[in-house]
Amino acid sequence: ILSAAAADSLFEKHEAICGENLLDSIGSGLCIIQSGELRLLRGKPEREICVLGPGDFFGEQTLLGGSAAVEFASTEVASARLEALLLPPGRKQEAEELGLLKHIAAAREAAAAEMSLRAANAASWTITQSKLVAEAMASLTSAKAYANA
Repeated sequence: ILSAAAADSLFEKHEAICGENLLDSIGSGLCIIQSGELRLLRGKPEREICVLGPGDFFGEQTLLGGSAAVEFASTEVASARLEALLLPPGRKQEAEELGLLKHIAAAREAAAAEMSLRAANAASWTITQSKLVAEAMASLTSAKAYANA
């Protein structure tokens, strides 16, 4: 979409190492992972929501408004090194003039649909696991009752 020169003028490059909270160093804005892995965390105690990799992004709500595709409280670099690009809110007008925000909005919709599908699949698997465990327990109880009879 963008020329290299336009991308260089819009985005700030950031690097982080394993264990660092990327949010502490970048602040707010759209963050796009170029290389490495980043864990998104929330809750007390913190638990992993998901892991982002190259091409994944977060913070789009600072430019588009609304809510994020994934709500989280902190991040942790999960690879030896992470490289990311940041589009700070102060450059929103430039991004809009270049047509980038339209593409970001479409990507957010696709990401939200993907996250919904992942959540539905995880919920379906959890229900299947629960049913299998219940069936196994019922079989075990029946076998024990039969053995004791």
